[in-house]
Amino acid sequence: MRKQFVFLVLVFAGCGSSLYAQKGFLPGFVVLHNQDTLTGLVKDRKDYPFTRKYEKIRFKRGSLFVHKYSAEMIKAYRYSNLDYESVWLDQKRERFREKFYSRTGEGKQLFLQRSIQSKYLSYYMLEYVDQDSGVIDEVPLFKRPGDDYFIRVSQGILGLKKKLLADYFSDCPVLAQRIQQGEFHAAGEIIQAYSSCR
Repeated sequence: MRKQFVFLVLVFAGCGSSLYAQKGFLPGFVVLHNQDTLTGLVKDRKDYPFTRKYEKIRFKRGSLFVHKYSAEMIKAYRYSNLDYESVWLDQKRERFREKFYSRTGEGKQLFLQRSIQSKYLSYYMLEYVDQDSGVIDEVPLFKRPGDDYFIRVSQGILGLKKKLLADYFSDCPVLAQRIQQGEFHAAGEIIQAYSSCR
């Protein structure tokens, strides 16, 4: 009787841990620095109520072994139609304004969600855990190819940062004017208009 009890405890304990290990893993892939793509299961965060973004994503490929990849180790990863790219990011406060630099070797290499990418402009989300609500929030950022910095697109409920965006798109005066006049309400609209302007 005692042996059967121990056996049942071990079986249920094993089932519990394997179910827990699968929770949160979703089909996806990682892209290595040599451009090889590995398909498997990806997990990059711990869910509520103990929410956090992993510095090293978890990746499983046809086995029980979990590999951990930091932003220094891979170029990108994807799951559930969400794309993440390894970038250098250095956040600084200058003259009461938050600046986001992207210069190799400065700041920290981390994963940003790449929401939209066009020939002339990319739209990223810097994810972080909001300490008050305990959920993952985002800072929306624009970056043009060749620029060594990002600009912040909006300020939460205050909406688009019109003056900053108008200055950023000064190479397209018509777009800059439309931004100042409040014609746009979403980043995607600005990306489309900027592509038409180029």
